[in-house]
Amino acid sequence: MVLPRFATVAEFEAAPRTLELWGPALREICRLQGLGYRRPRLFTEASAIVGAIDERYVIKLFHPADGDHATTERAVLAFLDEVPEVPTPPLAGHGEVERWPYVVMELLPGRPLGELWDELGEGEQRALMGPIARLARALHDVGPEGLELPWPPWHDFVQGQVDGCLAHHQATGLADRWCRQIPAFVANLGLTERPAASLRILHTELMPAHVLVQPATEGLAISGLIDFEPAMIGHREYEWGAVAIFLSRGRPGLLGELLRTYGYAPGELDRRLQEQLLGYLLLHRYSRLPWYLDLMPPPGGPTLADMARTWFCF
Repeated sequence: MVLPRFATVAEFEAAPRTLELWGPALREICRLQGLGYRRPRLFTEASAIVGAIDERYVIKLFHPADGDHATTERAVLAFLDEVPEVPTPPLAGHGEVERWPYVVMELLPGRPLGELWDELGEGEQRALMGPIARLARALHDVGPEGLELPWPPWHDFVQGQVDGCLAHHQATGLADRWCRQIPAFVANLGLTERPAASLRILHTELMPAHVLVQPATEGLAISGLIDFEPAMIGHREYEWGAVAIFLSRGRPGLLGELLRTYGYAPGELDRRLQEQLLGYLLLHRYSRLPWYLDLMPPPGGPTLADMARTWFCF
């Protein structure tokens, strides 16, 4: 036995990310994959158990309850392996140890943008929105045909999120003045009626922690995109919620810079799109509006439409 035992997933999530606890499992995975167990270190902020080996490989070890995440990570990395416009970690191996699935990939150069983002000036941040937009566009331009993921088809997923949206946000502790607006607001956006022809591969968490950067001749250059465990095939507007919350943060110009560089026409950047983006944020699998209300500027009025215009300003 090389893995600790937990009675619940919550116990696993609360367990410390230390080599004393997880080193034996990483060592065993290295043995199974024929890798030397040299200079191991753990990434302490990850939801899975993530360790670097010899500054060359990364091992992601998933709780058995998160097997679909491991399957998704492996499938997307393999699918994107020959797409140079989307620099992703090359897949180096996968398997299970004591029923815990794992994925082994090569370590990409660079640092997570999240380590630097708050230290950058707004001009430097704005300069990075274009490269991030081009990265997103390159990902979305990869046709999803042939990529099999363990999630429900997009229409079924969105319909399920619509059906459970109010209960989800009530469970997060969102104030009733917002909760009671959600059903009508989401129903009026037509998010369950969009054509299947526009489905794309989505990262779904395009945020500073998942974009790697390194110094370039001028400023910073993107060196990688990581953490595809929650990736889906869906509509591109679902992608921009994480951008708004964790990159642009309601500041005028940043989100608009990204969307225009991505390819949105000026006439598309309107109130309807703002409300659709908030709608998809409300439906996001990991949506937590009480947290976002602490991170974002106060909505400019008492309605969800006001929130959309404040948070998704172009």
